[in-house]
Amino acid sequence: MATGARTTVADVRHAFVRAVITRIGTVIGLNVEAQRDCFLHLRYYETCRKRIRDMGVAAVAVQRVTGAARLRGVWLHRAPAIPMTETLRRDVAGLYEWARAGYTPHQYPGRVALFWARDELVGAYSDPTMGWRKVAKQVELHVVPGAHLSCITTYASDLGTQLSTYLSEESTT
Repeated sequence: MATGARTTVADVRHAFVRAVITRIGTVIGLNVEAQRDCFLHLRYYETCRKRIRDMGVAAVAVQRVTGAARLRGVWLHRAPAIPMTETLRRDVAGLYEWARAGYTPHQYPGRVALFWARDELVGAYSDPTMGWRKVAKQVELHVVPGAHLSCITTYASDLGTQLSTYLSEESTT
């Protein structure tokens, strides 16, 4: 699991599921692609289960307001019970989760420069380096004006100035 990013309950669950699939898959002779496909199928069924649960809550609310009782069945008819593996392989988010769940960071001997949006940094995290200190010998934090998107749009020139300064210092060392 990546150290340089936030770790959520879902991240831990995905890492656990991937580890189980990998161990069992190795024992029964599944190649890495087949193991990944198992993960994508499980992710699909978990998503369906959550949607059905959420639809149940929504159906009760709609039924109370309108007297309608068929909301749950509408969604179920649109989702295939067993999706084609080729379809699941186009699930970019699922592929990302599979890759992230199996990633273990290694020590990085160089310097890491983090450019943070000022509005995102204020009290948001106990560790503003988001765990990068665990894998990099030296971490430099550069604060740029704006929020997540505005720092690369509205304040792009400020970000560019800081990046130029950093890169010119890097080239002289």
